[in-house]
Amino acid sequence: MKKIIFLLFSGCIIVFLTNCPVDPPSRYEPDIDIGNTEQADYLFQPVDDTGIIEFKTNNTAYINGVGYSLWTLADTPSTDFQNREIWLSKLSGHCWFSGYGAVYCQYEHEEFGLTFIIGMIALDGYYCVGEVIHGTWFSYLVPWTKSDQISSGYSQDNQIRLEFDSGENLFHFYINGMEQITFRDDEEPVHRQGGQGYIVVISANDDFPETPVHVQFKEINEERGNYEEYSK
Repeated sequence: MKKIIFLLFSGCIIVFLTNCPVDPPSRYEPDIDIGNTEQADYLFQPVDDTGIIEFKTNNTAYINGVGYSLWTLADTPSTDFQNREIWLSKLSGHCWFSGYGAVYCQYEHEEFGLTFIIGMIALDGYYCVGEVIHGTWFSYLVPWTKSDQISSGYSQDNQIRLEFDSGENLFHFYINGMEQITFRDDEEPVHRQGGQGYIVVISANDDFPETPVHVQFKEINEERGNYEEYSK
């Protein structure tokens, strides 16, 4: 059985640096069939020798009534998962229900098909963690939750980190160095290894082709040190 263990932290007032209305709609969503999902490696391109992976599109084919989830796998070997940290920044695109973040432990399960874990943030200061099965069915492990650790708005530097503690059989999710929540993933399909990547959600409210969705990502590791040195 999957369990969610919430870590409480104090809230604060955030000044949004976006052009979106102040009061977003309710963030909780039930488990859903995301349906419009695609591995779109060609949209995630390296930026010279900076180590940055850039996603950018204004293709109207991705605009529909429910949104579109586009993801890719990084060019790294599939190994047992221990921890992973990425820097990410959204430069343009809609701010509500338009998450962007990381794909973890992607593999083909004999019963549940294509499956992976997703950790995402959004411009309006929310984050979520979820599980994809059968390539399209999305189940929340952690529903959309407000975090005062997220630097809200366009072109803001953020980092997300996921760690797996094999001794306690717990995942730990961090935003900008602060632990937000721990959760279990002990019901099939479990995720302990697989491919790693990135994901961007196109909102039904994105204004294509006038304004593209533009997101940048970069891997962080302990040898690189402070992520701020690599977000320029």
